[in-house]
Amino acid sequence: MSKLTDMLDKYRKGPNAALKVGIMGDKTYPDGQLVAYVGYVNEYGYKGMIPGRKQTIYHSVNADGSMRNDGRFVKAKKANLERIVDVPSYELNIPSRPFFRTAVANNKDALKAAIARAIRAGGMELGIRAAGEFMVDALKESVMTWTDPPNAKSTQAAKGYNAPLRANDKLLRNSFTYEIEE
Repeated sequence: MSKLTDMLDKYRKGPNAALKVGIMGDKTYPDGQLVAYVGYVNEYGYKGMIPGRKQTIYHSVNADGSMRNDGRFVKAKKANLERIVDVPSYELNIPSRPFFRTAVANNKDALKAAIARAIRAGGMELGIRAAGEFMVDALKESVMTWTDPPNAKSTQAAKGYNAPLRANDKLLRNSFTYEIEE
């Protein structure tokens, strides 16, 4: 038998391990939304109706009754006028931004090479860990560089920039991890 066959037989007969890479656990955004759900919606897109609801909005008003801040909304603690308004139902259409599948597809060859180097340097366990770390970095890079399709104009205005998968809270990009299951 060849050296490669001998090595593969050794690892086939040893303990089996599975590597999981992604957004694990129950990290949430401040509004309670799961980061994993946000990642899923961005990966595959979403189209659906958002039901109508009542919403409290806040303004700051001058003594003469005119609106401060050109009538723009303010946070509740800075407001002296509160209104409850009806927000009608509307369709939400979030396009698919397959950052996860793209990271995997774009890094297949480099991942194989990284695993092979790590196995040669330190064995199968090191190879599995190297694969996990490599893919976590690849996913972060995919989130950081994703541009198409761009954010809606309203989202760009709210964020102040056009970066579909990036936000100031950095939760999505910092939530990738890996687990090794024996």
